[in-house]
Amino acid sequence: MVRIGRRWKHLLTLPACVYFLVLLLQFFSWHVTDLSAAGDCGVKQAEEMSPEDAAAAVASGTLNSPLLYRHILPPAKFEDVKFARKFSLPVPVTDHKEFFGLPAGLPPHYRISDHTNTTEINMQALVTLVKIATTITFRCNKILKQGGRTCQRVPDGDKKFCADETVAPPTRPCIVYSIGIGHDFSFDKAMGSYGCDVFAFDDDIYHDIYKRNPFPRVHFAHIRLGKLVLVDTEINNIKNSTFDFLYRPLDNIMYILQHQKSNIDFLKLDVEGQEWDIFEESIFKTDILERTRQLAIEVHMKKFCEKDLPPADLNGAINKYLRFYEGLQTRGFQLAHHEPNYMGDEGVVTVGGITFAPLAEQLWVNTRVREGRRPRYRRPIDFYVEKLEE
Repeated sequence: MVRIGRRWKHLLTLPACVYFLVLLLQFFSWHVTDLSAAGDCGVKQAEEMSPEDAAAAVASGTLNSPLLYRHILPPAKFEDVKFARKFSLPVPVTDHKEFFGLPAGLPPHYRISDHTNTTEINMQALVTLVKIATTITFRCNKILKQGGRTCQRVPDGDKKFCADETVAPPTRPCIVYSIGIGHDFSFDKAMGSYGCDVFAFDDDIYHDIYKRNPFPRVHFAHIRLGKLVLVDTEINNIKNSTFDFLYRPLDNIMYILQHQKSNIDFLKLDVEGQEWDIFEESIFKTDILERTRQLAIEVHMKKFCEKDLPPADLNGAINKYLRFYEGLQTRGFQLAHHEPNYMGDEGVVTVGGITFAPLAEQLWVNTRVREGRRPRYRRPIDFYVEKLEE
């Protein structure tokens, strides 16, 4: 044992005290960050806006309650791995090391719906659905992350974009449709910087704070995507006010914007569960997808989250979701990226013994895209964007 004189002991204790103090401050800062995550997200969002728009957003409360997505891998159970191998499905991931340090309170692995009576479930259709929705069939060598921010130290709002030369849109000109932006323009800003004309669409009582051109090459219209042209009125009994929502189908939007014969180089769509009806009753009845190069969509298979769902309704949901994916495949789309989105209380569901995430971010690439005509604008682009709101 090495003995050290008294005069040198304080040199050993001082670094130890400093190190302990640093650890204590770091631990405290982690908790403060977790508690103020929503505010931090709002600050980052405000930084992307002009000072006037940011002040208006804070005053209206838009930035006080941002939507926090919670991405965390559920632990794999033995029966989940067993069924995955039996039906050649992706084996659930169990490695949590890359998520070390996430704040407490994220949703654990639980099952909202547990439909295990396989005699009443169309297992063949279910297995086909999960395979198509999760199996990568197109190898993209260069996937770019466009937009997004970090809330609670977890990525949120970013979209994947395949930049391979064979499928990437031309740098200039290219057309991006961003449908369902919420209050996050980071993706639109990134695609505008890439060199595309971005047409963004969304509407609620808070979207009036955004200008027609929030960023260079980004054009924003206060409308929603629907199955047909429709005006819906929302009545707020608390504030004693009404708000009108204008819905337009995609082919109508493209006609007004002079894109009826043009390519959509990148279509981003997040309509919170309405995508199934919109595609089946509107988009699939047009040739728009045949002229769309890439599709980034968040799918919401929320029907599987309902408890005690009758077998007939469950099979109807399976067939409905399956028709959507088969419709994409018949038009030349292949899945290039799949990322489960464990948001809020949805977590994961187990249907017929197969466990999967009902919400997911997906990137589809069209391998048989049909070349369209370049748009011809006789007037400034914003002239046509304004006509969408009439």
